[in-house]
Amino acid sequence: MQVNVKSVEKNRKDLENITVTSEVAGEYNYDDKPISTSRTLGDVSVIWPDSFMSKVLKDHSSNKPSRGINRFISTMLHKFAKSTKKASAFRMLVLFLILAITLVQVGPLFGNLSSVSAETEINRWATVTGSGVNVRAEATSYSTKLETLAKNTRVYVTSKVTGQMTSLYGDQWYKIEYTKPEGIVISGYMVASLIQIDEDIPVDDPYFVEFQKLGFPSSYWSSLREMKIKYPNWKFTPVFIESKYDWETILNNQEVAGRSLIPSNWTDYLSSYYGLNKDSYNALKSYGSSSYNYIDDEWKTYDGSKWVMASRQTIAYYMDPRNWLNEYSIFMFEKIAYIPGLHTREGVKKLLSNTFMDGRESYQFQRYDASNSPVGGIETGTQIDFFMEAAERSNVSPYHLASRSKQEVGNRSPSVTGTYNDPYGTLDLRNLYNYYNIGATQTGINVRNGLEYALYGPGRKAEQTATDNKYLIPWNSPWRSIVGGALFIGCEYFDYKQDTLYFQKFDLINDEKYGVFWHQYMGNILAPFSEGKTNYNTYKSMNQLNGSFEFLIPVIAGIPEEPVSLPTDARNRNPWLKTLDVSGLAMNQAFDPAKTEYSITLNNEFATVDISATTINAKAKVEGAGAYPIMPGTNIFKITGISEAGDRREYTVSIIRKAEDGSVPSDVNLPQQEVPALNFSQQIVKVSNDQMTGLDPAKQLNQVQQFVANLGVTAGYQVQVFKNDGTPATETDLLGTGSVVRVSYDNLISKDYKIVIYGDVNGDGRITSVDLNQVFNHVLQTSSLEGVYGSAADIDKNTKISSADLNKIFNHVLQVSNISQE
Repeated sequence: MQVNVKSVEKNRKDLENITVTSEVAGEYNYDDKPISTSRTLGDVSVIWPDSFMSKVLKDHSSNKPSRGINRFISTMLHKFAKSTKKASAFRMLVLFLILAITLVQVGPLFGNLSSVSAETEINRWATVTGSGVNVRAEATSYSTKLETLAKNTRVYVTSKVTGQMTSLYGDQWYKIEYTKPEGIVISGYMVASLIQIDEDIPVDDPYFVEFQKLGFPSSYWSSLREMKIKYPNWKFTPVFIESKYDWETILNNQEVAGRSLIPSNWTDYLSSYYGLNKDSYNALKSYGSSSYNYIDDEWKTYDGSKWVMASRQTIAYYMDPRNWLNEYSIFMFEKIAYIPGLHTREGVKKLLSNTFMDGRESYQFQRYDASNSPVGGIETGTQIDFFMEAAERSNVSPYHLASRSKQEVGNRSPSVTGTYNDPYGTLDLRNLYNYYNIGATQTGINVRNGLEYALYGPGRKAEQTATDNKYLIPWNSPWRSIVGGALFIGCEYFDYKQDTLYFQKFDLINDEKYGVFWHQYMGNILAPFSEGKTNYNTYKSMNQLNGSFEFLIPVIAGIPEEPVSLPTDARNRNPWLKTLDVSGLAMNQAFDPAKTEYSITLNNEFATVDISATTINAKAKVEGAGAYPIMPGTNIFKITGISEAGDRREYTVSIIRKAEDGSVPSDVNLPQQEVPALNFSQQIVKVSNDQMTGLDPAKQLNQVQQFVANLGVTAGYQVQVFKNDGTPATETDLLGTGSVVRVSYDNLISKDYKIVIYGDVNGDGRITSVDLNQVFNHVLQTSSLEGVYGSAADIDKNTKISSADLNKIFNHVLQVSNISQE
């Protein structure tokens, strides 16, 4: 049976014209390109003309989605109710059909309304076959558009998912990664039929054979092959790290406080330059004891307040070479030797454009030879001239030197103004320059440290040494700083095989002078990527990408089989307690969040205590607080702080109750010996934190008498049940979402749980059209479901209330399928 609604936009009376047709199901394209206008649901289809859909969608285009849709629904119902003589049950069926059809056709326009399930990992290169194909934030045509890719664009497919069904393309989508020319990696979804996956590459592929002979692990091959095909002159050289410095050992040494840093606060710059997301940025930060102040509930900062320690997974992500094997990021592995003809003055000028070093300012300078003796007379030049000369004298790429300086002082920091005054008043640091921030260590004031180096050199003493002369110390002019600093980089890093941006950040080469791990030029873990990207853009602007570049790529023993991903869980991980109190009485010592052992001695008249606690972080919670009986002797209680992310910190309180004669018994009484631990022995009702689920209305498991019988509470505990309005429930009542179950023990211990029945969002214990309407309004953003009612609406438990949840309620009401309460 199919119901045809004709020309409804012309006159509401047309709604009464209901006929049987033979139309077939179809779909409406939300880019204003009608495909078809019918939808089949079981044996019933409702069909409308394109013009009506345009009318309904018109309000959405002006950010008024609910008006057009709600008008459509209400009008359809009103006219249909007047025209039909069918039973109310059939009218309700049509209501559900209309709601479902509207959601299929229109509802997905609003927000994140699709549940996407991962199916199979792909990890293959692919080519976009369509013209102007959109990359979406989720596997739906209505989610946020991240990028539009042209035909023949190369992308990397990481997985295949089931997403929105479209009549032209089906419901299969690929999750892809695409690296933009500026180096930003876009991760999103594209319809699978518009992407051509590369054919399987045989193991005897000549590129694979070459990389295998060189010693690259197979997880490197595909990405290297992709670049080698495009740039045949590029040379990839593996650098094998000593096996005793395996992956975990390196990570342990990179987690040293102050060694691997990220900016303390998220900015638009981090989003545009690195592609980092504001909502998940805190996930990148470390909660190590040397990196996070749990009492102050904030990260410890370096260099004033600009930097914090990166988390272990963040370090692993930026350290994993496989995450950077694309043409835009590969230049962090470029061997940074000076190559005349490839590295030009024009390239340096382009690299330094829009900075104070772009060549518009000229300086008078005196040239000095290798012994730090003056040569010739006073000359005039720009920083661009100085970088080119620095490259010639140090054999270090001028692009590397210029990008390093741009990274360090491109905003004209106090390190290069020549006007810095020593805040301690012990040194004259005026007329000194440090273009690479060499020696600007994080301890103390980094600018002062760097200018002290510019004055005295590595020895930090007034005595002039041979090393000082070698690096043209003091750096009392831009020329001396740029050229002398380049000599330092060449001698102290380049000559010790720290000759890539990657190895200057991650010191993995064990040498006789510096050993391994600690000799790192920069703390900023993002620097190799950002500086490498700058160099890439310069080569690209100079049409030099086809040059004979050599890339030194580390191969590390014990590296994970798959490339490390960037962490995304930004939930707070501070479980520390802020207060801990025992009936308002003084404990043996004042509470200190850093200490976890406490005791208190009470006279015999104290038969019970009330233990309370609060957490430092507002999103953490407390476990174990409450009213407890105490026996003569020592009573031990465990109070646990639980962070938002689930981290736990246990505090112990020993309460010593004296005997009637004032003596202290030697007995140790654990609370659970007197108050049995609360457990639920059955498997039907699911208990999690302060919620109970599993009460399937279809099996009458939410009827109070049946529920209490199935609860299986520990012997000795009493169970009270209240409806969601706070009134006691009778044995024949139905429990609904928001109902409260109170479990207590001799009126000393009491804990409340709230019922959640998936699909029952109004709390009446049934799943009906009323619930469907409330979820529908939430999806359309005309009302909001919060707390346990929001949990009840999130049927697929993916933290989003979407059309997928609405569809499950719809099918439940129509008895097509039941909503699982598990």
